[in-house]
Amino acid sequence: LGWSGLFAGGVAAQIITRYSNLTDVIWNNQSKVILNNRL
Repeated sequence: LGWSGLFAGGVAAQIITRYSNLTDVIWNNQSKVILNNRL
């Protein structure tokens, strides 16, 4: 594996966590809009 593999894995992990956080924010905003539209 080596250093390049560890580095690529770390970068991929950061991208995945940032992307999941972004989708969580978008999903939370969408769910709020859906709840507001139902009420």
